[in-house]
Amino acid sequence: SATRPFSAAVMAPVEHEGPLPEGWEAKPMATGRTVYVDNNTHTVSWIDPRDFFTKKKCFEDCEGDELPYGWEEAHDSEVGTYFLNHLERTTTLDDPRNSVGVEQKRAFKKTLRRARHELTEKKKTLGTMRDADAMNQAAIEEVEAELVGAMGEEKARLEEELSALKSKLAKLRYELEDLENTVDTTEAGVEGLENIERKLDRQQSFLVEDARDIIHEINATKVKLRALELENLELKNDIMGLRGEPDGLRAKINALKNGAPPAQVREED
Repeated sequence: SATRPFSAAVMAPVEHEGPLPEGWEAKPMATGRTVYVDNNTHTVSWIDPRDFFTKKKCFEDCEGDELPYGWEEAHDSEVGTYFLNHLERTTTLDDPRNSVGVEQKRAFKKTLRRARHELTEKKKTLGTMRDADAMNQAAIEEVEAELVGAMGEEKARLEEELSALKSKLAKLRYELEDLENTVDTTEAGVEGLENIERKLDRQQSFLVEDARDIIHEINATKVKLRALELENLELKNDIMGLRGEPDGLRAKINALKNGAPPAQVREED
């Protein structure tokens, strides 16, 4: 980056429909640019204060040719197009939207958004299953109460209904426990990704070494997720074995041991 005068032609700014904040005014300059005066603090800025509420705050959240808050694209008759960072008062000839660091951050944040969405959906399902568990338990207690004093065919009917309810509840609780383990695993993964996100957000420069470190940490998080998923499946398989049920999880366990990602194994469920 190099310091250049801010007198070159700047690309057309974003049109704002709403008024400027109270105490602000826009003053056109002879160069064709507009300076924004804050009469509250007696300061001036090249940045339209409304941009703070309408523009994205970082490159990785921008789409297409969009620039984040504080950045402008300008043209100089000698050097051509360049970019102004008003927040740090610097300029650069390199398009900051095309940097390796920005692309990596954007891809990472997309992965994190998907992981958070997956966790939210699983927690919703978990809440629904817990409600169903409570309803089944209440139904069992109601039938048990009706059994007191019941005789003959009525007693036989109630006992059959009670047996079905208990069988349904046992299956539900088995699935509930499995989902709780899955939620715990997903939460651990999201927490690991969020730790990486905080490091990315603190990163001011993005060198090749920095990129390698981030990639290594992401891979370590994936390994941790695979280990947690494998542990859950092994436990689930042991429980099925104690119950005398068929060994239906061995293929998934072997797939994880052979390096398949947890998401891929779950998609085969």
